[in-house]
Amino acid sequence: MNWWKCLEEDCSDERMYHWKGLCKSCTGYDKEGKVITAVQRQEVTATGTKMVKPKPRPNPQPLTLQDMKTVRRQQKKLTKKQMEALRAAEAHTKRGYGDESHTCDDNCDHTPNDAQIMEIGESINEEE
Repeated sequence: MNWWKCLEEDCSDERMYHWKGLCKSCTGYDKEGKVITAVQRQEVTATGTKMVKPKPRPNPQPLTLQDMKTVRRQQKKLTKKQMEALRAAEAHTKRGYGDESHTCDDNCDHTPNDAQIMEIGESINEEE
């Protein structure tokens, strides 16, 4: 159920109403009874605190087949040089993380992966 109350600081009306409208004690009237300054009641909770409503989120439009085709068409395709560089990077990564088909021996020009691991607290430089 909705409650309405005047939230002006110097308002003498502390009641909560079930209808929205003007606060009778805060609204200014002339001699004929016409409104000069209107003060509306604010929506409040059952305890009398101001109601805070979340901003409505817009409903997203449904994704259609045409939208998916348009997105797919707009995706950038890699050039031959970019594809070659990507394959080289993948091969390098595969070699670096332990290619199972390769076994290191005395003729290898690289260090095995285990040689790069250091114990915790081991010094890089020689101790003085």
